[in-house]
Amino acid sequence: MSSILNQTQAYRNAGYTYGWGGTGNNKKIDCSHLVSNVLRGAGYNIPYQNTGALENSKYFDVVDPTEVQPGDIALWRGELNHTGIVETVDAKGETGTFFGSQRSTGPATTGFGGTTNGKKDFWKTPTKFLRPKPWTDTGGICLPPRNQPDPLEKIFEKLRIND
Repeated sequence: MSSILNQTQAYRNAGYTYGWGGTGNNKKIDCSHLVSNVLRGAGYNIPYQNTGALENSKYFDVVDPTEVQPGDIALWRGELNHTGIVETVDAKGETGTFFGSQRSTGPATTGFGGTTNGKKDFWKTPTKFLRPKPWTDTGGICLPPRNQPDPLEKIFEKLRIND
């Protein structure tokens, strides 16, 4: 899961702002595209899914809050819909920090479920925690964001031609 956390560095203090539906082009990115791009950069072959689709995705396992690890996905559904990458979490899975694209700051770390830096966290405890299924891991092959050409597609095309 550390490779997922490492991929967040590309979006920290890099001039990105929040943009609903933003894929990262023109330095605008929303929460679900940020999670998707980070996962692809870490080598997970998971198609883009918005927060609604993440809730019942076949590409992720639901993680019990007491088993959450840094690098897992935090998901909020209901009145507020949001997603991000867990950075820290308490033993009960109730409070911690996550990296996500926030409307107020763009990609940044913020707290959930408690108090961070003396301020009550805006985000409550996530509705659900997710972890990419093992079969989605390409073994460390860094995949480009979906809005870029996929270099593996050329390899797969050659394999199909040579069959």
